[in-house]
Amino acid sequence: MKDRSESIAKRSFLIENGGAKDIRDIIETAGKTYGNKIAFREMKGKAAVCYSFRELLDDVNALGTALCSMGYEDKHIAIIGENSYRWIVSWLASILTGVVIPIDKEHTSPTVSKLINKCHADAIFCSRSYLATAREASACCEKHPEVFCWSEVKDGDELSYNALIEKGEELIKKGDRYFIEKKQDIEKMSAILFTSGTTGANKGVMLSQKNICANINSIAKVMPIEDISFSVLPMNHAFEFNCHILPGIYFGAEICINSSLKRLMNNLNEFKPYMTVVVPLFVDEIYSVILTNAKRRGKYDTLMRAVKVSDFLRKFGIDLRRKFFSQILENFGKNLCLMVCGGAAINPVTAKGLESFGIDIIPGYGITECSPLVSIDLSGCEHKISVGNPVPGVEVVISDPDESGVGEILVRGDNVTIGYYEDEESNAVSFSEGWFCTGDYGMFDKNGQLCITGRKKNLIILENGKNVHPEDIESVIVETLPYIRDVVVHEKSIEKNGKNYRTIAASISLKPDCELAGLDEAERSRKVTEDIRLINKKIASYKRIAFVYVTLDEFEKTTTHKVVRDKAISEKEYAAV
Repeated sequence: MKDRSESIAKRSFLIENGGAKDIRDIIETAGKTYGNKIAFREMKGKAAVCYSFRELLDDVNALGTALCSMGYEDKHIAIIGENSYRWIVSWLASILTGVVIPIDKEHTSPTVSKLINKCHADAIFCSRSYLATAREASACCEKHPEVFCWSEVKDGDELSYNALIEKGEELIKKGDRYFIEKKQDIEKMSAILFTSGTTGANKGVMLSQKNICANINSIAKVMPIEDISFSVLPMNHAFEFNCHILPGIYFGAEICINSSLKRLMNNLNEFKPYMTVVVPLFVDEIYSVILTNAKRRGKYDTLMRAVKVSDFLRKFGIDLRRKFFSQILENFGKNLCLMVCGGAAINPVTAKGLESFGIDIIPGYGITECSPLVSIDLSGCEHKISVGNPVPGVEVVISDPDESGVGEILVRGDNVTIGYYEDEESNAVSFSEGWFCTGDYGMFDKNGQLCITGRKKNLIILENGKNVHPEDIESVIVETLPYIRDVVVHEKSIEKNGKNYRTIAASISLKPDCELAGLDEAERSRKVTEDIRLINKKIASYKRIAFVYVTLDEFEKTTTHKVVRDKAISEKEYAAV
C-alpha cells in the first residue's frame, strides 16, 4: 500500500490551529485558504461545471441569509434529491440556519412523508425529480412545510434555489450580516439523520456540530484524502457527507460529483479522480467488471499470471501495478488508486483483488450515531476481519466479553450522538454510563485491531449455550461460493421427540447469471446443499448449517443495499444438509 502520510501532513496547520470548531469555521477556513481553487465539479449535460471554495462560501452565505430573513432560524429543514452542488449548499445553509434533515431519495413517497412529519420539518429543499414527492409530503404533514426547488418551477408557487440566492445576495449588499455573523451553538441538535437498518423503524439520530466536527478532526489526523476525489454515495448518508464531503471542503480537495450510476464509467473518465469513498457493494461490482471483461476477451489466465508476478515483486518493494495493469486502470480514469470503504463488512477476496490491480482499499467501521467514524484500518485489508484502530478522540471498549473476547462494542467520544429524536425508549437502551451501545459485537485481536463479528440482534444462542454470529458463517459462504448473490444465516426451530430445538439455517439468493441458474429448482438446491456440506467440514461443529433454502429471487434490501434479514428468511421448504 502506498504511503499517504504526506497527504495527512499537509493538514498540520488545521490541526495546530485547533481543528474545525463548527461548520461555519469549516467553510470560512476553506473559502479564505483555498479561494478560487476548484472545490466541486459536476456534469451539466455533457459539460463539467466547476465551483470554487470562494463561490461555495458566497452561495452558502446568500442562501442562509435568505432563509434567516424568511423566519427559518432554528427551524427544521429537510433535503431530498440527487447528489449535486446545490444539495451541498442547501445542507450547509440549513445547518447554519437551524436543523438539517437529509432524506434518502430511495424511500417511497409515503415513507418520505412519514419521516418529514416525524421530524417536524418546516421547509423542504428538493430537486425537480422529487418535487411531486415534496409536495405530497407538504400536503399531508401537519406543519405543511414550504417547498424550495433547486430548479425553476413553472407549474407551482415554489421558490427556486436561484431566487433564494438572489434574495440573499441582495440582502447582503444592503448590509445584512445576521446569518454571516450568527453565533453557532455547537452543543445543540443541528442535524437529524434517519437510520436505514435491516430491522425496525427508522430512528432519527440527532447530531450536533460538535459531534460532526469531532469526526472531521479525527479524520484530519489519520485518513488520507487525495487532491481529486469522486463522490458516488448518496449524500444523505453520514459516511459520504461527514467523512468525504465535509473533510474534502476543510482539506481543500477537489470533489467530483457523479451524476448517475448509468454514467459512472463516463464520469470516472471525465474527472479522472485519485480516490473515492464507497460501500462494499461498489468494490464487489468494480472487481466483478474487471474479471468479467478479462474472461470475455480470453485474457483471464494472463491477467492472473501478471497478478502473481506483481504481488511477488511487491514483497521486495517493487511496485509495478500501475504499469502492469494500466489498461484496467484506464477504464476508471487512469488515476484511481484509493477507495475508503465502510458501511458493511468488506469481502477480503475482492479487496485483495483490487489492491493487486493498483487500487488500495482502506476499510473502516462507522455508525450513524457516531457521526459516523469509529475506526479505520490504514494497513488496508491485510487483516481479514479487522477494521483497524479507533480514530483519535474515540474510545472503544468491549462489554462483557466471552471466552473468545467477543462482546458488544461500546463507544465514547465527542463524536457520539446526543440521542434519538423524540425516542426515549431507544435512548434508554442505547446509552450506559456515558457509553453508546452500538449493537455490534466485536473484539480486539492480538494486534489491538478492532474486529466486527456481527450484530447483537442477529445473534443465535443454541441449546448448548453456544453463541453463533451469523455474519461469521455468511462471510465464509460468500468467499467460498462465487455463485452466491446474498446469504442470510439464521435460527430455525425444529421439533424432535416432542421438543423444539434451535438449529442453524441459511437462506441463499443466487446470482441470476451464474451457472446454477440454468438448472431446475431441485438440482440447484442439491448442488448448493453439497457445497454447504463441504463448508460445514471446515467450521466448528456447533456452527454447521442444518438447513438450506435456495432462490433466484433477490432479497429485499434497505436503501443502503443491506439485506432486510427478516424478509429474507423464507417460509418455504428448506432442504436438510
